[in-house]
Amino acid sequence: MATFDAKKYRDTVLKPHSRGEGYEQLREVLAELHRDPGSGGYAKLDLGMLFGVPSPVSEPELKEWRTKIEPALNRAQQLPAAKLLKQLLDVLSTQGKPLTEPSFWGGLQADKHKLQLAALDTGMQQLRSEYPLDVVALDELKARLATIGISSVTDGSIASVATQHGLNIQPSFTLPTEGIPPAIQPVWKETSQFTEFRSMAEVVLMHRPEDLRDVTFIERLGTPLGPITTADIEHARLKSEQGRDTNALQNAQKLLGAMKAACPSDSALHAVILSSLAELATAHLGRGRPQLAVRDHLHAIGFDRVDASRLVAALGASSGAAAGPKLGLNDVRELVSRGELDEAERMLSALESDSEEAADHASLTEQIAQLRVKKQQAVSEYHTALSARDFTAASAAMATAISIDQGDATLPPLRDALPPAAPVSFQAREQGPTVQLTWTPSPGGEVSYTVVRSLDRAPATVGDGDRVAAGVAALTYTDSAPSIGSRSFYAVFATRDGTLFSDGTTAEVTVLPPPTALASVSAETSAQLTWSNPSGAAGTSITQTMPDGTRIEHEVHQGSTLQITGLTSGATYRFAAHSWYLLDSGRQLSAPVSISVVPRGAASTVTDLEVAADPAGGGEQLIATWTPSAGFEVELWRFPRNAALPEGTLTDGAALTALQGVRLNLGGVRATGTRASGRLPELHEVVRIAPVTITDDGYLVGYSQVTGNAPRATQIVTEAFGDELRVSWEWPEGDYIIELGWHDGERQRTRRVTKARYRSDGGAKLAGAASIAALTIATVVRVDGDEWVSTPATVPLSDPRAAHAATYRMSIKRALFGGKITCHITATADATGFTIPADIVLKRGAVMPFDATDGTLQAHIDLDFRESTTFEHTIQLAKEASPFWVCVFPRDGSLLDPPPTSELKG
Repeated sequence: MATFDAKKYRDTVLKPHSRGEGYEQLREVLAELHRDPGSGGYAKLDLGMLFGVPSPVSEPELKEWRTKIEPALNRAQQLPAAKLLKQLLDVLSTQGKPLTEPSFWGGLQADKHKLQLAALDTGMQQLRSEYPLDVVALDELKARLATIGISSVTDGSIASVATQHGLNIQPSFTLPTEGIPPAIQPVWKETSQFTEFRSMAEVVLMHRPEDLRDVTFIERLGTPLGPITTADIEHARLKSEQGRDTNALQNAQKLLGAMKAACPSDSALHAVILSSLAELATAHLGRGRPQLAVRDHLHAIGFDRVDASRLVAALGASSGAAAGPKLGLNDVRELVSRGELDEAERMLSALESDSEEAADHASLTEQIAQLRVKKQQAVSEYHTALSARDFTAASAAMATAISIDQGDATLPPLRDALPPAAPVSFQAREQGPTVQLTWTPSPGGEVSYTVVRSLDRAPATVGDGDRVAAGVAALTYTDSAPSIGSRSFYAVFATRDGTLFSDGTTAEVTVLPPPTALASVSAETSAQLTWSNPSGAAGTSITQTMPDGTRIEHEVHQGSTLQITGLTSGATYRFAAHSWYLLDSGRQLSAPVSISVVPRGAASTVTDLEVAADPAGGGEQLIATWTPSAGFEVELWRFPRNAALPEGTLTDGAALTALQGVRLNLGGVRATGTRASGRLPELHEVVRIAPVTITDDGYLVGYSQVTGNAPRATQIVTEAFGDELRVSWEWPEGDYIIELGWHDGERQRTRRVTKARYRSDGGAKLAGAASIAALTIATVVRVDGDEWVSTPATVPLSDPRAAHAATYRMSIKRALFGGKITCHITATADATGFTIPADIVLKRGAVMPFDATDGTLQAHIDLDFRESTTFEHTIQLAKEASPFWVCVFPRDGSLLDPPPTSELKG
């Protein structure tokens, strides 16, 4: 040890400990030693520091120290600490403490640590009641501990002991000083008058109200799912525009607008909401509400409990009153009303009652004691009822105990150990060879169910029969292996832990499964029925219903087949099969299973479908006829005209539907001799119609026909030119061919015209106009090598007197200077004696004019063939830019064939 420095010891130890907390601690230790000389209370002091002993220290150093410490203390007797330390040194010597042995000073450190932790626990218990909000800042707690002599402990030890006593150490924070911005304050004041909006956060989270829980607002503004940001303001505004218009919603929209303008950042929004909560809590505290009630209110409207406690605690501290004086008997009453007996008792014991409150203090003490007695009585009632399996009474007793003392952690496990109430509405229904069990849930949390079956009596416990299911979470169960042909009793029990069960709810059922796989194979006048009998069935009873409604009963005692003869081909018979069982009460029948049988031979494909116009319907409606297969129903199906049908093969309805097939409603089928017929519904397009024979094995597709309605040619015009009849029309939309038909004397003639031929010839030209009669026009549709021709429409013929006809040529020349245009027209006719009035038309652009109205009229002329078969005419035109067209069109319906288009273009 370095040389003992008496002056430094005086300045750093004796003087500081001659006043304040250090001096008081010395006095308390000496007082304790005077009362109990054997006390080890000195260990709570830092003796090494107080006596100037360093650590570590050796025995020679301690011997040297022993010779110097007493003179130093004697010379400083004017200092109070020196006197007390001299007395303490004498006491230690009197107790025989080995002051010159290093082990003594080393052991003091361990003893001191133990004493400090014990003192810390005691001190924390003393201070706990002064923090009913369960939160405290570390610096404040250390300062309060120091007042009771606890200072040389680590922050970790303080935090650990505080947690054991239910105190949550939180960092201190600064309350907002600026308050709610003036632009928001009046709008919020109006909005907060409506009960729909208890806080600004409730407005900002309008679009996600489910997130308004445990909202933090001191260090961070957010929900457990993420932060609250300025983006939420806009989302809430959009949500508000979708709601029903109310005064509350209008005010909320104004508030959101004000917040958007006043909160340019997330931090600004955080500050506004923190300020609003500070004002809300301050208002509640100002009305005299207990701090605990204010904290619970903030938590109830969606805010984090710890942050709410910190805010209320900070507001209480800033009001100028310490935490302790704010506590009173009303706070104890509040805790009692909430069932927090332990906390109420701790707070009551920490309160010092004056003479005015002594009676109330004693009354509360008595009330708490009575509640504890009442709780114990309820617990005793619980155990008594449980022993008697009166679970309803046990549940009620435990609910009473928990409501009295919600802080007693031993009670909820007792409540949870109770079996739930018995399920209700338990039903057992036979479903073939199985039993379907259903029930309604038991109240009281998550439960599972156990199903028990017995053949003797209704099960009273889970062990009273065969346990067919356990741990069932659903409200239904299917017993797939019940007892067949006998009465069965079922019970369902509810349980939470699989060991303690509710009373059972019972139902009974007799399982009599019907036959299965009932099928038939029919011939033309007979049928064979087959089926499978359930195990336990003694036989089968079959009822045959004839086409006229009469019945015949068949009994089958062995086997599972029945041959029926003497049936009428094509007639419908119905068979109902019951399994029968021999029970103690006699013979009983199962529910029936049924099948319809139509005796008939093998089905054949319909190959002769014909579709034709109905003469009675003016040729607009279509009639289909065919030869059906005896005893089988035939349907007509419609398909797209290009559909590739499986004609002559057996398929199913799904395959026909996949080919875009649609069953046609014929409005009834009529039989005439060996043919059947039906009227087709109106068809708006050309389709493929197929006959489909319905067999037991599927759909037999017959040979189809293309039919329907195709768009017709319109604006049909006939014109006679000499010995030639020219027919023109407007083509229908689509890729079609037009068929013309007419009578030429005794002969019926037809001609088909494609669009390309029509454009090339300028229409259809028929020779021998004078002999043409009964002209018709029809639309031809070609489908995969087949074709369909629509019903021909009659075309009225024009006046048989032939119109005049001629041809013309055109020569267009441009002058070398000036660019004027000269057009020379040469017209030629086959005969003389007539005049054709005509117009000369000019059209600018790349497209040739199609009639006299499609361009600019240049002149009216008469093509004069009265004396000559040739007529010439020249016209001068103004300057024109290329390209342009010059054409001649007749005005009286005469035929004027134009020259090649190259002559008409300039």
